[in-house]
Amino acid sequence: NKVFSSAVQLDVFTVVYLEQDTLVAVEVGETLSSVEDKIDMQLAATLFPLYLSLKSIHKDKAFLQKRGKVLALTEFHVRFRDALPHWLNKAYNTTLERVQRAVQVDQLQPLI
Repeated sequence: NKVFSSAVQLDVFTVVYLEQDTLVAVEVGETLSSVEDKIDMQLAATLFPLYLSLKSIHKDKAFLQKRGKVLALTEFHVRFRDALPHWLNKAYNTTLERVQRAVQVDQLQPLI
């Protein structure tokens, strides 16, 4: 990227990132608005990897050269608000199951 930027005087990463940010934000916005009222546990589980991917993409904004404008994915997490209770419920249930299994395995034995 440095060689290309110095030769062409164009930061390709910034250009591609800004375009990708816009396109992904539009696609995610349309998709999530179509399933907004229909989120159940199965759909929420399917949306979680999407959320993690968007989070990863959003972290790459640190490498942008020009930071003048607000990115389209800046508040992408708000779009997943309806799935959050399902994610928290899943985390709670998983933790509860693991603790119960650990307690069963860790039964105290008499020292006789």
